Amino acid sequence: MRATSVNTPDWATVTGVPYIGRLTSGLHRPKRAVRGSDVAGVVEAVGGQVSDLKPGDEVLGSTWLVAGAFAPYVAVPAAQLVKKPAGLTCTDAAASVMTGLAALVAMRDVAQVGAGTRVLINGASGGVGTMAVQIAKRLGAEVSGICGTARTIELVRSLGTDHVIDYTKEDFTQSRQRFDVILDNVLNHPSKATARLLAPGGVLIPNSLGYTGGLFAGLPRMARAVLMGRLGSTTVKLVSPAVNRENLNALLALLESG
Repeated sequence: MRATSVNTPDWATVTGVPYIGRLTSGLHRPKRAVRGSDVAGVVEAVGGQVSDLKPGDEVLGSTWLVAGAFAPYVAVPAAQLVKKPAGLTCTDAAASVMTGLAALVAMRDVAQVGAGTRVLINGASGGVGTMAVQIAKRLGAEVSGICGTARTIELVRSLGTDHVIDYTKEDFTQSRQRFDVILDNVLNHPSKATARLLAPGGVLIPNSLGYTGGLFAGLPRMARAVLMGRLGSTTVKLVSPAVNRENLNALLALLESG
């Protein structure tokens, strides 16, 4: 291992929030002591059936649901690794895997963003948000990003966002604008209020458990969003960032292009 990064599942497991999650992750402490999923490093050894990777290759990828990347060495299925280009640092590679795959799948596959698609991203300055802004723009979308400090506003603008909404000054759920896709990485408003901004045929993608404590944390709000999609006329879809070589190579091409 040369570099890795901390993602929401790591934070949630270590802090034990939401509390109900401890029933599966460990009542008093995490069942799996070593967290981490994003991988960037050098191959030390390969299994007998691995023919396209060899010791000494620089790679990036993910352990995904197994964790274990916060360690000097980690075992990873070969199908979840790709060779890292020499021009991409391990730090940048490690910081891009889970966030990049989540954003890529959300924009390309779940929302099927294309030329002229109007996309609203809540939490545009976060890990998934910054990736989603750039990927949506690459796919031809008109992107509006929500963030809240001078530093993050400048960051989001620098990524190519067409419109920036400062949540400290404006409640975006009261906007008269309409969007074809809303990626909500924060869930700081009820999904019913957020969904009112959808254009006909639009899709809402809730992608957060919230950062509040308690027994359930943000799970009820996420559950209400899913239920709203199943019972009503609003299209609600979730993101499951599949870790495979096809997606990793697509993300790698974006990283190499800048």
